[in-house]
Formats: sequence, C-alpha cells, structure tokens
Amino acid sequence: AGGVAMRERSRSRSPLQGTEASQRIADALSGLAEDAARRPAGLLPSDSGAFRLRDIMRLWGTQNNVRERDLLSAVQTHMLHEDEGRFELRFALDCDSTGIITIQMYPKQA
Repeated sequence: AGGVAMRERSRSRSPLQGTEASQRIADALSGLAEDAARRPAGLLPSDSGAFRLRDIMRLWGTQNNVRERDLLSAVQTHMLHEDEGRFELRFALDCDSTGIITIQMYPKQA
C-alpha cells in the first residue's frame, strides 16, 4: 500500500502547517477514503462514511510515521478544496460525547 514517506524533522514539536508534508498527508487520507483498495485491512468507514481517528492512526498513521497531531493539523489546514474561487469542504472533524474523534472525507466535486 503506497506509503507516505515522511522525512525525519528536527526536534521541533510544532505540527506541520501548510507544508508539503501536510499536503501529502491530506492527499493520502483522501485516497484512503476514495479507494477501498488503498486502505489497510480493518480501516472501515462508518455508515456515514467517516473514519475514526484512532483507527486511522493505528492502521495507517503509525506505519507511515505520521503523528496524530500532524494528521489533525493537515486535516485542518487542507479542510477546503478551492476551485476557481469556489470553496468546497474536503474534510470535517467531529468528536462524540465519549471523546471519539472522526474524520469525514468528501470527494472533490466535478
């Protein structure tokens, strides 16, 4: 399964913000949502199409050396698609009453 090569960074503890690496993370997440063949075994969307953050991290993030806060930062930074001045939602974050965070991924509209 096509990994996201993340370079070792300096000891900075600040999340990636608008970097090439955050774009790669966002693109990889979109790919996981759009193509079931790219998903690791066991990474399944809910009935609404959302994925649990903890499942993404356990089944994909850790193997690709992506930290949870970098993944969340990438989702927030790249939350919108922009096409000819029109914005569309690409990702949505939600947290239920038990603290489970989910990420909904929306395909680009034609």
